[in-house]
Amino acid sequence: STEIDDLFQLEFEEEDWQENLNKNPMMPWYEQVDACVATFPKKGNGPGGDDSVASRLFGLKWLADQGRELPAAVERILVMDATDLQDLPMSNDDTNLSKGIDVEQFWKSEGRKPSRVLLRHGDNAQAIAAAESAAKAAALAAEAALKAKEAIESGDAEAAAEAAVMHQN
Repeated sequence: STEIDDLFQLEFEEEDWQENLNKNPMMPWYEQVDACVATFPKKGNGPGGDDSVASRLFGLKWLADQGRELPAAVERILVMDATDLQDLPMSNDDTNLSKGIDVEQFWKSEGRKPSRVLLRHGDNAQAIAAAESAAKAAALAAEAALKAKEAIESGDAEAAAEAAVMHQN
């Protein structure tokens, strides 16, 4: 036997060892980590150009299915935008899930650390700014409507029109 034969024999032994990892999706050294993170990609970043909610849920599907094999001490974390929260499945009846994916069990987190959702900053900050702008506009509209109502009740139609025009912006 030559040194090269010994080297190839060693590689084959390592491959045989790796084939017997008891169906654990994680490599043995990952047993030492404290978290496993998956993402719910932003709209426009779906896998293979597919932007459907079902395709973008791949990370959650993996955590709910293969993540069951992770040790109990490992946190399961899904990273996503707040703007996508309405698409996040909480029930196994969600039409965006494949058959056999048990997200209800995933969210229950029985016998292990709780599942967590971390919200990205970028789109969330934009969503917050849009919501604050909408709230401000709604407050101004409510103020204009109240002034217009008071002016109409007092019989001053001109003041009502001025109030409406002043609060239009």
